Amino acid sequence: RPREVADNLFAMEVDPEEALKELRESLKMLDAKALLDSLGLPGGTTAALGLTELSELLESPPPGVDEIASIAKAITETEGFDMVIFDTAPTGHTLRLLEVPTFLINFIDRALSVRKSIGGVLGMLGLGLASGADDKLDEAEKKVRSIRDRVAFLGRALKTPPSPKGVVANGASAEFVVVTRPTELDAAEAERLVHELKAQGICCRRLVVNQIIDEASGEAYWKARVESQGKILKDLRSTCEARKLPLYEVSDRPENLVGPPALGYLASLAFGDG
Repeated sequence: RPREVADNLFAMEVDPEEALKELRESLKMLDAKALLDSLGLPGGTTAALGLTELSELLESPPPGVDEIASIAKAITETEGFDMVIFDTAPTGHTLRLLEVPTFLINFIDRALSVRKSIGGVLGMLGLGLASGADDKLDEAEKKVRSIRDRVAFLGRALKTPPSPKGVVANGASAEFVVVTRPTELDAAEAERLVHELKAQGICCRRLVVNQIIDEASGEAYWKARVESQGKILKDLRSTCEARKLPLYEVSDRPENLVGPPALGYLASLAFGDG
């Protein structure tokens, strides 16, 4: 649950594994193949109903499902807050993440449609009431629909830009604030992210550039940077020594190291000329 860290400011750590576990367990309850197999029906029955592929997907959900499930769950736990801010993963992972809500909703809808088909099969075989299977499926359907509603809410919010006053009719709106650094690679990644967000219809009105070196930065600034890095390097050296891991230290360079010659030069700094 969110905890107050300052006046009118709350924070919480989202656990993707916990959210994925909830999603997986709920979907497993809806796993019609496992249910029919447990009732002793022939294996061909589940294959004929097209349940084998669905069951395999339940076992190994695609990348990004855990993060989307955790974000959707966090939204329900922060209901009533004026604004919720998520610190997302780097560019490539975030772009894949944005495609997950649609996939997940379609997958859940497919699982729910299978649940209806299975209810009919159980009824024809006279197994529903006798085995309690209908009750189990009803319970699973209720949980899965709750998760679907969360993901659908998130999907709508991602495609709804905030109004000038920051409020929309259904209370679901979102925007991305891209944060980058003034390096060639980071700037290219930021540009790609902004382009993809626009292509997907997701609002992006701000870009923040971190770690800008001021022209007036003097000796005190650089001394503080060296001291800060020195403390971290000391810890890293101790960790590597304790775990018998080799540590290669490469000094920062003002130029952009791009291309094979530059990479060769970088390798010589890290590993030596040999």
